[in-house]
Amino acid sequence: MKALGKVDVAIMPAADNTCTIDAMDMAEAVKLIRPRLFIPVHFTPEDEPDPDPAEGMFSTKDARFFTAKYDPARPLPFFEGSGTEVALLEKLAAPAAK
Repeated sequence: MKALGKVDVAIMPAADNTCTIDAMDMAEAVKLIRPRLFIPVHFTPEDEPDPDPAEGMFSTKDARFFTAKYDPARPLPFFEGSGTEVALLEKLAAPAAK
């Protein structure tokens, strides 16, 4: 990761269920990269309802099948004093009703 050089923005998965790093490994990677800004993505907000598996896991585009429930603010203390600003994105709309 040091070969990346100066990184302005890092956008990394925080709780993706499909073959990515876990939240603590993600936080360690961000600390190694030392970006000016970090944006965690690929998680389901903790207050989001569970997905309806009626469609089948692989025939849906419902991201809740592929991400874990996660509070992106949880690792904020880990970044205090690191020089990395963390931007927490908010979901703009609820899942579409069936």
